[in-house]
Amino acid sequence: ACAAGLRDADAARALRQRRLPNLRAELRAARFAAALLFAAALLLAAMQSDGSYPSSDSNHWVFVVLCQFLREIWYFFSGLVHKLRKCCCGPKVAPGPSTSLTATKRVCLIRHGQGAHNASIKNWKLIDPPLNEVGLAQAAKLCETLKAGEIKPREFDVVCVSPLTRAMQTAKGGFKGTKVPFHVTPLLRERMGAPCDAGKPKSELLKLNPEMRGWGGIDQLEEEWWGAGTGETEWALLERVDALKAWVHARPERTIALVGHGGMFARIIGHHLPNCGHQWVNWTTEASDGTVLV
Repeated sequence: ACAAGLRDADAARALRQRRLPNLRAELRAARFAAALLFAAALLLAAMQSDGSYPSSDSNHWVFVVLCQFLREIWYFFSGLVHKLRKCCCGPKVAPGPSTSLTATKRVCLIRHGQGAHNASIKNWKLIDPPLNEVGLAQAAKLCETLKAGEIKPREFDVVCVSPLTRAMQTAKGGFKGTKVPFHVTPLLRERMGAPCDAGKPKSELLKLNPEMRGWGGIDQLEEEWWGAGTGETEWALLERVDALKAWVHARPERTIALVGHGGMFARIIGHHLPNCGHQWVNWTTEASDGTVLV
C-alpha cells in the first residue's frame, strides 16, 4: 500500500512537471494580453466617457465588439488561474481501481457551420440562429471531409451535440446516412456572449426536430437548458469545461464526436476552430480529476 501511494504521488508530480512549460508560455502571453486589455479599456473609456450607451448603430457595434474582446481577455486570465490552481494543487483523488492511468479516448471536436450571426455582427441579436446557405453547404461537405480521414463517420461510437440549432444541423449534415447514435447535452452549449448564444426551449426543439425524441440525453434536457436569466460567469464556464471532460471520460465509448461551438472549444484547445472546422485530440485520463490533451 505504501509503495502504491508513492507511485501515485510520483505520477502526480510528473503530471505537474509536464504542465509547467505550458504555464510558463501562458504567463509570457499574459503580459501581452495585459497590454491589449489596457489599450481596449482606453478605447472603451474614450468612446463612453459620459457613461451613456452609444446611440448610433455604428458605435453600438463597436461597443459590442470591444466588450467581446474584453471578455476574451478575461477568459484567458481566468483559464490561466484555473490551470495554475490545478498545477499547484495536483490531483484531488489518487487513481484507484476504476481509474486507469492509460485510459485514452479519441475525440473529434467539430465546430458548427456558418450561421447568420457569423456572417454579420448585427445578427448577434438573433436568438438561436440556424445555419445560413454557406453553413448548410459546409455541413454537407463535412461528411465528405470526415470520410477522407483515418476514422470514417460510420466508425464513430457516438455523436454528442449541443442543443443549439446550428450545432444540431451541422451534426446531422456531417453524419448523414450513418447509424451512429446521437446524444444531446447542454454541456456543449456556447458560452453566453450574446443573444445568439441563447437557445430554444426543449418543447420547441422537439417540434422542429422530432428525431430528437430518439436521441440520448433528451429525457434529461431541461426546458430552459441554456440557463435563461441566470447567466454564466467566466469561472463557471471553465468549471463546465471540466464537467464536460469528466462526462466524456465517464462514457463507455472510445471514439467520440463533440459537435459544438468556437468559444467553448477554445477553452479546451486554446484557439478558435473555423466554421465546420474539426480537430482530433487524444484525451488521456491521468487521474480522476482531469485529463491531458495529447
